[in-house]
This record gives sequence, C-alpha cells and structure tokens, in this order.
Amino acid sequence: MLAYIVLVAVGLQTVRLYKPKYWSTGAPIIAPKNAAFSPSAATPYITPSAPCASHYPCSDAHSPEETGDESAPRWIDFRHLELRIYIFQDFQAVRMGSLVILAGIDEAGYGPRLGPLVVAANAVAVPGRIDPRRPWPQWHLVDAGALRVADSKGIYSSSRGIASLERAVLSFAQLTSHEARDLEGFLRLWVMEGAGEALGLPWYSGRLELPCGCAVSEIHQASGSLRRCLLQEGVQYLGAWMCVVDEIRYNGILERLENKATLLFGRAALLMQELWRRFGDEGICLTVDRQGGRKFYGGLLDIAFPHAHMDVLLESDESSIYRLRQHQREMLVRFKVRADTEDTTVALSSMWAKYTRELFMELFNGYWLERAGGVARTAGYWEDGERFLAQLVASRAMTEREAARIRRIR
Repeated sequence: MLAYIVLVAVGLQTVRLYKPKYWSTGAPIIAPKNAAFSPSAATPYITPSAPCASHYPCSDAHSPEETGDESAPRWIDFRHLELRIYIFQDFQAVRMGSLVILAGIDEAGYGPRLGPLVVAANAVAVPGRIDPRRPWPQWHLVDAGALRVADSKGIYSSSRGIASLERAVLSFAQLTSHEARDLEGFLRLWVMEGAGEALGLPWYSGRLELPCGCAVSEIHQASGSLRRCLLQEGVQYLGAWMCVVDEIRYNGILERLENKATLLFGRAALLMQELWRRFGDEGICLTVDRQGGRKFYGGLLDIAFPHAHMDVLLESDESSIYRLRQHQREMLVRFKVRADTEDTTVALSSMWAKYTRELFMELFNGYWLERAGGVARTAGYWEDGERFLAQLVASRAMTEREAARIRRIR
C-alpha cells in the first residue's frame, strides 16, 4: 500500500503497477517503461505489441540512467525520498509475468516404408517458473468440449478417419488467427523446412482442400470452446512449427548420414533452435519424445547450440535432461520415453505431425490409385507399403524404377 501512495505522491505516470495473481510474495511488480499488460485475470503477460515484449528484466540489470538505454530493465528511483525498490529477485526463479514456455516435439512417419517423415513442435505459455529442482510443469485441457488432445495413435486410425484429429489441429491453428484453405496454404503457414521440396513431387502436387474430414462450422465451434478452456486454465497457445522430409530427401540424407536416428534428431534440432530463438529469453521447458535406445544427447546438443553452456542434469533409461544457458536465455531439454502419453504439448505435436503426414498420404494414394484401379489404399507401413508397390508394378501403373525411387531405404 505504501508503494501505491508514494507513486501517486511523486506523480510517476510513466510507471504502472501490476500484481499477477500467481505471485505469492505479495511484492508489487513494476512494469518496464512502455510495457503493455493484458488485463486478463487468467493470463497476465506482456502483449506482443509491447516494445519490450521479448525481453524480461533480470536481477543484474542496471537503471536506464546508468546504461543510457531507455529499453533496459528499469529500477524505480524515488529520488526525492532517497528510496530505491529492487523490482526483481533471482532470474532463475522469477520472470516478468511469472510465465514459462512449455514446448514439445514429436514425429510421425519415422517407421513407415512410404510417405514423408514429419517432425512437429508446439509451445504454450503457462503461469510458473523454470526451476530444475521442481517437478516438470504440466498443463491439461480440463473442458474443451468434443476436442481431445492425446497421443495421435489414440485419436486417429484408418477405421475412425481423420475428423477428430483434424478438428483438434485446426482448432489450435485458428487460435493464432491463421486459417488455410488447402494443404499448400497449411504447409506454407506451419512448415519451416521441406514443404517446397515435397510439393514439387508429382504425387504431392495435387490440390487438397481443407478441412477434408469435418465441417468448417465444427472447427469454429471447437476453437471457440478451446479458447475459453485455455483462458480459464491460464494457458496461452503460441503456435506450431514443423519439418517435412519427403521420401526422396529422406533417402538422400540417409545415404549421407547412414543413421536414421541422426536424421530424426537433425529435424528436431532445427525446431529446438527455432524455439530457442523465439522464446529463450522467457525460459523454456522442452520435452522431446525419445526414439530408440539413445540416452546420451549432450554431444548432439553441443553441436546444435555451440554458444550455449550446457549442464547434464540426468541421463537414465527413461529420461535424459539437460540445461542450456546463454546470457539471459535458458532452456531445459528433456528426452523422455513415451512422452506423447504423459506430456500434453508432446501429444499435441504428435497430432500435428500425424495430421500433416495423413494429408500427404491422401494425395499419395489419390495420385497412384488414379492410375491403377482395384488396388487398396496404403498407410505406408512396411509390409503394406511393399504390397502397395508390388500391386502397382504388377498393374503397370508404376515402373520398377519409380518404385525404387519412392521406397524409403530404412
């Protein structure tokens, strides 16, 4: 209360007080100069339009008067009362708005014989703090109507169809005010690597309108329910990013690397670097669904983040955890077995990856079945993929050379 009175008395109108409900210290939080805060009681955060939106003040900052930088984190300097309030405590424990970024990475198409490999990342901002000593922060959808977020294998199957998967993915996409009317538009919005190469292949060059499994009205209704649910839970959806590796690129990369797991990590590393670039200043807790038996990732992370300091926190059969730091940036990276069944953000990424792969497979089947009547569709998995190729070659809809070209080598 005294701080409020003093502020009014000295007439500091360029400084505003804001006290997020998630802070338990009772200390008022002072906004940096020119910062704009959301009045939402559910999710206090610095809006993207604020000049300092991507820079969170920390404890070792100096005043603008000392640095000459008006955008630097500010102290409140009550000059006439010889009183100075230190706004922020430890950088690792407290961040502006008390938000932490939760991100997850998962793939679809790592094992099949046909079709692309898709690796996806998703990120949300939730109330909390980044602290390696605490349990890994989580978020859940409590009441989002018919929309469900879970491992894509539990939501999609060829018998159930794509509707539930599509409704969920496109509902999240609408939260960002982006809407695509076909596959090409969808890829250009969300894929950061490999879209152009894939669309250049004849069997992926056709137009696929979206949505293809449910009505537009269903997605609008589901997105509205999702928006209300996230607001109630204090969760802000930040977006999705994907890498696509079509079968031609896949074989080319694999011939050079001679290691399938390294190919997969290379795509995941691109997504990690993008998350680090966008949200490293806010602090990230990233979970990656672990594939295969690898449990030591320190060397790979050193290559992906050569300028960051890395600490190994845990390396076990179930989970490997690392801490990356560079100046004000920080990211905890966890590689976890079966993460898509335990972590909501990883599950969401598995849904985005699976949905995108299934859209490609829809074009793939359409292209080849138009040339060979009576051949059953394929999901691209190993035995069924070989059956599909053999039937196409037998019907002369595909040459042996074409079959060898689109068959993934591992």
